[in-house]
Amino acid sequence: MTRKTVLLTRLLLFSAVCAALLAGGGAYAQKSGGKAKSSGAVDRQRAKVESFRRDLEECKRRMKQIAASKSSASKQIDELRTQMNLRNGLIRETQAEASLLRREIETNDSLVTVLGGELQRNRELYAEMVREAWRNYRQNNYTTYLFSSDGVGDAVRRAANIRRIAELRAQRASQIEQEEQELAEYRAVLNRRKHELDSVEISLASQRNALQGDISELRRKIGSLSAKEKKTIAERNDKQKRLDGAIAELQRLTRGNKVGDDFSAKTSNLNLPVVGGSVSRYRNNMADIKGKPGAKVVTIYDGKVVRVEKDITNHYSVFVAHGGYISTYVHLSDVCVAYGDKITRNQQIGTIGIGIDDNGRESAFMHFAIYDRTGAKMSAANCFKK
Repeated sequence: MTRKTVLLTRLLLFSAVCAALLAGGGAYAQKSGGKAKSSGAVDRQRAKVESFRRDLEECKRRMKQIAASKSSASKQIDELRTQMNLRNGLIRETQAEASLLRREIETNDSLVTVLGGELQRNRELYAEMVREAWRNYRQNNYTTYLFSSDGVGDAVRRAANIRRIAELRAQRASQIEQEEQELAEYRAVLNRRKHELDSVEISLASQRNALQGDISELRRKIGSLSAKEKKTIAERNDKQKRLDGAIAELQRLTRGNKVGDDFSAKTSNLNLPVVGGSVSRYRNNMADIKGKPGAKVVTIYDGKVVRVEKDITNHYSVFVAHGGYISTYVHLSDVCVAYGDKITRNQQIGTIGIGIDDNGRESAFMHFAIYDRTGAKMSAANCFKK
């Protein structure tokens, strides 16, 4: 094999290898689907956390005012219960933020490892390209390669090959620069998220300790009440849950509604409004229903959403009209319907709420109630008889 043939083969092979590697560069970034270094999910979750934090601070401010005014023990207990539920909600949302941060840290850590390996390989390849160019320059290989051409056309092609190799080196250098910048960005986000996770975990520990303090204080206050005061508080709370004061409003909300108007006081064999849930207690038109965290809340019958409310503890209530009847779904953690929506039987309207009782036990529950077309109470148990 002549020197000319060896040189030509070497240059063409080196050019082909460089081109193939350059085309493969950044393959990981393509495989990752262009994932963001910083997920918007964390920022959205953080907004929820801050909402609970603001509400909790406002509640604590009211607590101080109540204590300073020496209000009744029952009023102090009500506000303390609100504070407990807000704090519990803050803990849950902060836990969700921590979980998102851990997943993002894991993803970015993997990206840093793979991108760092790819960058190292590109640096090694570029170094070899530079060494090869220097050898060819020192040995006059490019000149020999050109002057050994078989005619003008062959010389033009060989000159194009030499330019192509120079272009590959320039492209590889540019790619290395881009990858270095991208790697630095991933590392910066990774470090920032690690610091944020540390801060979130410290906040979680603090809120858990504060919740235990709230529970102890509530037990102390309840323990100091007289039997009469305890009975009065229990009756008032029960009355609030039954929504007895909303009869006139319920009549107005259902006026003229035709959606689900085949519902009647005799309608039965309906599914519970919590998927996989069970009734812990029936009280006339009320049913206290428990379930698993995250369980879907569904409407019992075809109807129209006539009101959606949010309470002081960031839980929701949904009112659904079935013709002239109305069903209420109280203590939902979130909702997926809005005022005026027409919905079908067993359609999801939200997710079961999470609350905490006077003994500090966390549970998932909601309150269901049913009213007839006059606003009078019905038997909730009859709706679910099979």
